[in-house]
Amino acid sequence: DAILIDWRRVALPGGRSEANLAGVAALRTEVDGCADFAGEVLRQFPELAESAIETRSDRLAALSAAERTELERLNALQMSSNMVEGGALVLVMLCSRSVAVEGATPSREDIRMALINRALEGQAELYLQRLRANAEIRQN
Repeated sequence: DAILIDWRRVALPGGRSEANLAGVAALRTEVDGCADFAGEVLRQFPELAESAIETRSDRLAALSAAERTELERLNALQMSSNMVEGGALVLVMLCSRSVAVEGATPSREDIRMALINRALEGQAELYLQRLRANAEIRQN
């Protein structure tokens, strides 16, 4: 059986700068789950493009050694900012870890519906991220 990892990744230009470390510290208190990760990252680092935030689902064995090591240390919904790649601080968040069962072949209809659902979920997540990034919260 293979371990499947659902996770988020973003590279923050500037490496381990004070601004990046302060932003990551703020994210740790603001992010409640993977659904709001991208919106909070864009709010904290407005200079980033939406495409800089990666939503990934991979087999653990397929990851690089550095990514695998960081993700193995985390529990679901925890973040790590221990990696630096190409001068950028890499922030990762583990969303879920599951075991893939081999041999269970889904039908064509199941695959078709899963692909449609994935596409719709991606569009919905982007829409929510934009709404959250543009939201103004006022306290009276």
